[in-house]
Amino acid sequence: MKFYLAMAVVAVALASLSGCASQSAITSSSLDPDHPAYRSPECRQARGNAWIHQDLKVARLVASPAVVWWGGPITAIPVLLTNVGLSYADKQDASEIAARCGGQPSGQLEIAAGTVAETALGVAASGAGSLMTKAVPSK
Repeated sequence: MKFYLAMAVVAVALASLSGCASQSAITSSSLDPDHPAYRSPECRQARGNAWIHQDLKVARLVASPAVVWWGGPITAIPVLLTNVGLSYADKQDASEIAARCGGQPSGQLEIAAGTVAETALGVAASGAGSLMTKAVPSK
């Protein structure tokens, strides 16, 4: 029964998070197409690479819980560090897209703070999921 409850929690979490876009995709879609830099080759190339982070975000939403579930608690820290690195790279590339396309690039402090906030939210969400799957002892 606990297995099915855990799978239900994971399925609900994935369904609710599946619509989340990467920071690079959000930045690409929020640019001003009338800005002269928007039509530049550098901007087109930067916007064209945003799909990489979108695909990585979707893949890690599915793969991270699966790796920890199959690999056990020993895999939690490497998975967490991998997700932090990918999130940081996404925010760095989003800032570069903004800079190349006439938008306002993010500073290093803003990128780091966003990465920490996203990581804390992910840890809190995974902790809440594990709390929901704990059996309540009865007398």
